[in-house]
Parts: sequence; C-alpha cells; structure tokens
Amino acid sequence: MIFRGLDKSMPVPTESISYIGRQHFAAETLSAMDEIAALILAYQSLAAMGRTFHNAPGLDHGEASPRAAVVLKATKRTAAALQRSIFTKGRDRSVVIADVRREFLPVLREAARSAQWLAEQESAAVGGNEIEVRVLAPIRCLVIGWTNTHQGA
Repeated sequence: MIFRGLDKSMPVPTESISYIGRQHFAAETLSAMDEIAALILAYQSLAAMGRTFHNAPGLDHGEASPRAAVVLKATKRTAAALQRSIFTKGRDRSVVIADVRREFLPVLREAARSAQWLAEQESAAVGGNEIEVRVLAPIRCLVIGWTNTHQGA
C-alpha cells in the first residue's frame, strides 16, 4: 500500500534501516523489547494451540478455556504496557518500565499458574511439552527476573 502523499517513484531508503541495531538502544529499552518478544511468542503459541486443545480427548475443556484466556489476556496486556513504556520520553523511561514490571508482576504470576495447569493437562492429554517450553518457560523467566529485581530494589 502506498501512503498518501508518497510518490511511487520515490526510492525506499532500505540502507538506512540496516544501520539500526541493538547498540542504538538503552539497555533498559532493549530488555523491555526482549520481554515483549517473549510475551508475544507465548501469546501466539498458546493461541495457535487452541484447536489442538479443543480436540484433545481427556482434557477438561471447561477448565482449559478460562485458564488459557487468563494467559492470553495477561501476556497481551503486559506486552502492550511494556510497549507504551518504551515510548516514554527522557530519563523517566526506565522508571516507567520498572513501574510496569511491578504492576504486572502479579498478573504474570497468575498467568504462570494457569500456564502450569495447561502444561500439565497437555502432557497428560496429548503427551507434549509445547506449552511448557513456549508459554510457561518465558512467563516463568519474566516472573523470576522481575521478582529478583524488585526484591533487590
């Protein structure tokens, strides 16, 4: 799609994009960006597994759906809040990122409990560990890291 006001013959400066790397960002911003990526992976992985769960024999569907919803909502809201914090101007950015982590730590703890239950159900019902690896592990890493950071602060 061509943006309104841009000429089709105007060259796209792709070479300028190639110069943007991790070194262009502050450490706190990079950390938040990595956390957003982990949350997106967890969200997308669980969302993609919905049909598998729906068809899995022996799975408590009445319990699985609300628990999956908790994880999906928590990961989406936390990633969105971190993204908003990255766009904070000036030196306050690291404070805002820390506040988001502190605010969403209980949300991710609850999501981790739900993801743990889902991982156990997946293992029992279909014999896999995809939820444990792609959903629970990233959430658990964030919870542990954020807990350690806030206990030391």
